[in-house]
Amino acid sequence: MIKRVFLTFLLLVLSSFVFSQNISKKYAEKLYYEKKFQESKEILDQVLKANPMDGVAYMDRAAVRMELNELDEALADINKSIELSPYSIKPFLCRSMIYTKFTNYEKALEDINYVLSKTPLYPSAYNQRGYIYLLLKDYRNAYEKQE
Repeated sequence: MIKRVFLTFLLLVLSSFVFSQNISKKYAEKLYYEKKFQESKEILDQVLKANPMDGVAYMDRAAVRMELNELDEALADINKSIELSPYSIKPFLCRSMIYTKFTNYEKALEDINYVLSKTPLYPSAYNQRGYIYLLLKDYRNAYEKQE
């Protein structure tokens, strides 16, 4: 009986923690869309302090750090996200965008081509790849690689 009560209590505590983390991440997302990037980052810092294994929160903070032009930190966050969630495609798209800002187009294309190899119907990846080719002034590939 004591085990059952303890397990019920533990489940309630854990579900409360997860629920509060989700509310915090949603609030950080809201702040991001309101272009309140510093405030969004501070909330995500708290989320990650409470749960350092949250790959999605690292990806979200990487996006915020890109907006704050903290590119080295954004790259570290996105790499951590990929480490924690290696089968998720979205962090690879985000890392491609970071590499593009670093003008490391070769690595950016590697990530985008990886995304497209796993999800060939991902329009954002085609847009990103076309944008990279445009920056490289490779207009033929920018046009032809959109299909």
